Amino acid sequence: MPNVARKLRSDKTRKCSSCGKTKSLKEFSIDRSRKGGYSYTCKECQAAHVKEYYAQNKEKSKATRKAYREGNPVPRKRALADKYYTEIAFHENRRARLSGVPGTFTGQEFQALCEAFEYRCARCGAGNVEDPPTADHVVPTSLGGENVIGNIQPLCLSCNSKKGARTVDYRRWNPGDVDPLDACTDSAASEEGYPHNGHAAVQEMS
Repeated sequence: MPNVARKLRSDKTRKCSSCGKTKSLKEFSIDRSRKGGYSYTCKECQAAHVKEYYAQNKEKSKATRKAYREGNPVPRKRALADKYYTEIAFHENRRARLSGVPGTFTGQEFQALCEAFEYRCARCGAGNVEDPPTADHVVPTSLGGENVIGNIQPLCLSCNSKKGARTVDYRRWNPGDVDPLDACTDSAASEEGYPHNGHAAVQEMS
């Protein structure tokens, strides 16, 4: 009888200390520190009190939340990051599957790759843990590249767009060297790629 506990709770009542109305226990929040295990005020009154307090202390409430976010950045960043990397992997894997491109990679793998690059774009260095780069295929899947972590590099959205469907490997590129994109032209978007040989680099990391 899975609904017994729920039925017993709905059959019991409590008088709200704020509005004075007698309501079902379903209308009260669970509070183990209170006698009977429920709050003395109903959910409706609690919500009204919170809304009233915020209206009267708007600036103070904003400052409190801001101070908390600044004092507790890691859990929030980690939660956002985990979701971001999972979504990136899901999107790329789904697109590859629908296009018949072999290979998959996980959000954890892409996050580890970004961490190795200090969460920065491998080309321009933009980005941080709160604004991580996107996943770019070194050898584009349209040119035969596989959807595996060994063929992925972290690029910001701008650099990813500039690279386009060209084989350009920035994972071993030094910012002081000539930008590989300068060695590419629109007509160079072929299997040959650019002079540093992105295919060989991908094979070494696979």
